[in-house]
Formats: sequence, structure tokens, C-alpha cells
Amino acid sequence: MVKRMSAFSTPPRRFTLRSICGGKVIGAGLGLLASVSLSGTALAEEAGGTKAAEEPKPAAGETATAAAEESALSPEEQKVHELFQKVSDLFTKRRINEAAALLDEVEKIAPGMKETASIRAAIYSETGEFDKARAIYQKELEENPDAFVPNFNLVELLCMQKKYSEARAGFEKLLLKFPENDFLQFKVLLTHLAEGNLTEANVWAQKLQRSVQTPVMIYAAAAIALRSGDLEMGRKLLLLAENQFGAGNQFLLYQSLAGINLVLWTDYPPKPPAGGKM
Repeated sequence: MVKRMSAFSTPPRRFTLRSICGGKVIGAGLGLLASVSLSGTALAEEAGGTKAAEEPKPAAGETATAAAEESALSPEEQKVHELFQKVSDLFTKRRINEAAALLDEVEKIAPGMKETASIRAAIYSETGEFDKARAIYQKELEENPDAFVPNFNLVELLCMQKKYSEARAGFEKLLLKFPENDFLQFKVLLTHLAEGNLTEANVWAQKLQRSVQTPVMIYAAAAIALRSGDLEMGRKLLLLAENQFGAGNQFLLYQSLAGINLVLWTDYPPKPPAGGKM
């Protein structure tokens, strides 16, 4: 379950970012989380991370409510909706400077949105302005010290700076608070792979084993195969995750692989080779 963060309010109605963005949860960065996700994938913010990579499915009533809200958007709200969609598309295409410029327009129309600040931090991280990104997440922690997302993102910034040992310590510290969160365990595994430590990566892969397959389980196996040089097996596993858990739903996990150069960021979703078979 993912919280629906409010974008702004227009009394007596309160619009959420999900309603403004047409029911699509949108995220950010190479593994960074945001109140919205430019990747089209949302991470559960509470423990119980076996569902971490699955797209949340709103109930029928919620979908109808979101559709009704969207149809009733004011011209200003509709403009914000369109701009967020464009920011999402530009970010996905790695046109970061253009995404940043459009985000400036959003801030002029609807200043003070927490979601905008989160996306701004992700953009800063992509342009190497890590101190600015860190300042935004630290400000979020001042408001809610136990919030999962900013705590996670502060550690993820260390990964993006290739400070893998420090990042691993940060993820393991978060696991003390969220011991059942599979995504955090997956991130620890990736820090070991980034340092070429296949032995420890396999130890963490064993910790991710469940009685039923999960996206994180499959991606962990794919990451180890890719790092070991078994590209065919790695790609098979990535396709398996897409086929089993829904095409386009695993972008956050895929971004994490891209963050340590196991895949190309722009190659998502993975596609079968010519002929349709591996």
C-alpha cells in the first residue's frame, strides 16, 4: 500500500497527486524514491517489502473518485497535471535539464508542493548536486524523522556517489527499523555486487528466498547472473519478472541495476530477442 500524497488543496476539495496525474503514481532517480515516482513504480513505505515493486492497484471506488476529480480539474489544476506528465516523460528519457525547467513552471503555478521538492531533489541527484538533494531530504526528516522515503533517499545518494560501504551500512541500519523490507535487503545485495563481492551477494540472495516468487527475488538472481557474466540468464530472469508481475511494473528494481551498471537505464522494459526466444 502506498500513501497518496496530497499535491495541493482547493477548498472544499482536496486533490492528490495521483488524481492530478491521472491515477498514475509517478518516482524519481536511479533508485531514489519520491512522493511521486517518475519511474511509474511505487515502493511500499512500510515494512513488508515483498510487494515493494508492484504497481499499487486502487479499488474500483477509488478509481472512480480519482476519475471524477480529474474531470473536475480547474484550468490551473489541469495545467499542473499536464506539466507533471511532461516532467515524467522527460525524466524517463533522461532529458533532465528540460524536466527541471518544467518543474519550475509547476512551482510557479502551485508553490509549496512537497512532491515538487522531492522531484527537485531527484533532479539535483542526477545533475551531481548531491548536497542540494541531501538538504531537501534532511528538511523532510525534520518534519518526520521516522519517514521511510527521505531516510532511504539519503542512503541512496551514497550509492549514487559510489560510496558503497557507507551505503550498505545505511541500508542495514534501516533494516533494523524495517526488518521485513525486501527492497532494503536487495539494495544491500547490490552494494556487494557493485564491489564485486559475489559471495556476500549470494548470502543476501538467500535471505530473499520466499515460499512464492517475488519481483525482488527474481531481480536479485538476475543481478547476480549479470554480474557473473551470464547475460543470457540475467535477461531471461528480467523478462520472467515482467511476464509474471506485469510489464512496466519493475522499473524501480531495474533502475537499481542500472545504478551499478548492470543494465542500461533506457532499456526498460526488457524485450525478448528477435525471434521471441532466449
